[in-house]
Amino acid sequence: ANEMGYIPNANASTLRSNSHRTIGIVVTYLDNFFYNRILMGITDSLSRKGYTPIIFSNQEDPRREAEILKTLAGNRVAGALIVPASDLVNENQYNQYNYTCVTIVRRKLNEE
Repeated sequence: ANEMGYIPNANASTLRSNSHRTIGIVVTYLDNFFYNRILMGITDSLSRKGYTPIIFSNQEDPRREAEILKTLAGNRVAGALIVPASDLVNENQYNQYNYTCVTIVRRKLNEE
């Protein structure tokens, strides 16, 4: 199979095993140096563990972010790492998509 250039179909493997190996990553802007450096580390780590990252930019637009979250849910990602488009008001808004794991990255610390 290798000699013939066979490439396994990841979607078929997912259906057969019911094991999702894709992680959605949503950041505000891909050209942000800070997020760019973090993404390099995250994608390297995910790849070593056998996961495939799928990366999106919400461009600080809540409507765009909502569409991205629907896309991730439709692709049945195993989890999501999200930098919210705006100040996080309600973390439960992300639970409706039924990802296995959701990690929210806050941009501002809560002030007491």
